[in-house]
Amino acid sequence: MSELADGIGRQPLSVAAVSQKSLAETIGDRLEQPLLVAASNLCGALLFAEHGYVLIAGDTAFLDGAAVEGVDRLRAQFERAARRLATRVPPLQDVVREFPSQNVLWESFREVPAGTGTADQLMAMKSFAHDGISAPEFAKAWLAGRRKALRDGERTGKQLSSDMQEIFYAIEDYSFDMSLWEPGNLTDDELRAYVQRVVLRWGD
Repeated sequence: MSELADGIGRQPLSVAAVSQKSLAETIGDRLEQPLLVAASNLCGALLFAEHGYVLIAGDTAFLDGAAVEGVDRLRAQFERAARRLATRVPPLQDVVREFPSQNVLWESFREVPAGTGTADQLMAMKSFAHDGISAPEFAKAWLAGRRKALRDGERTGKQLSSDMQEIFYAIEDYSFDMSLWEPGNLTDDELRAYVQRVVLRWGD
């Protein structure tokens, strides 16, 4: 948070406790100067900058909730927006240089390096598709890989992201505990069929 404060450290600073409602009303108006908002327990903060963008900082738990897509993916999205607005808002390029995205974008499953959360997801999918693990084992391993991928800001291309999203929705429709199974939930075999279709697209 000290990094966020550095940018406004030479400006007059007022400190106040505010409600969510009053904060929303303040942010809803056009800001005349930067606004730094910190959580009451100082686990995270937001800096609403004068050029219309927001910087976020905090501990792991705070960022897991505030940046569910992963920090690096949000940085990459900011970079694309900054390029589009380069002539209208040149200062955005300074922000990109100070907070660059770290991970490359993987277009194909063949580009994904071992040891990443995405690689763990792919490994679970291939093993499940070839009857190497059970449906509950697959779902637990895949979701664990997804959490790791989000935490580390891993990025995948459009088609690979679409494939992963398809698997995520399938797992959401699957019940780990058959005693809680309801009509409309996927069975083990139906979940495996979903995964096999996706893996088949990759030619693997």
